[in-house]
Amino acid sequence: MRKILTILLMISAIASCDKKEVIWDIAPVGVVINLNDGTNNLLSPSNPNNILDSLVTATFKGEKYNLTSLQEGDIDTLASHWGFITRWYGFAIYNEKIHFGEFPGDENIEDQNLIIDWWGASKDTITIRNIVHKGDTNWVERSYHLNGEEVKYEFTLEKKL
Repeated sequence: MRKILTILLMISAIASCDKKEVIWDIAPVGVVINLNDGTNNLLSPSNPNNILDSLVTATFKGEKYNLTSLQEGDIDTLASHWGFITRWYGFAIYNEKIHFGEFPGDENIEDQNLIIDWWGASKDTITIRNIVHKGDTNWVERSYHLNGEEVKYEFTLEKKL
């Protein structure tokens, strides 16, 4: 009896689908930076030369963020309708990496610069592009550039102290 109900439920679900509607989900947009001095992780509390107490800021879309440290319970999440979860880190150290974002994957971000000021010593610019194309075929044009060079959303950056 249970199998019959399961089969009927599945048939009902399939029959009720609107074949014209395409459901798709897009991975969130964010940046993850592994920061080191060539050898050691500059975000590790065990590294005596870490930058955990340094003033590091980021500017994105006219808003300025100070680098903070987060724990698991500090991260706000927003579930999308169909699956991907967007986590809001802001500009923060989490699991010994710097995170910026995340933004919903369906948000258009057209060549916006994330400018990071490293304790007044230097600056880096990460250009984020996320253009969503909807139509007969759906696709996303996404890229990240660090100081003009293409990188992945997670990359390693070397800083000399």
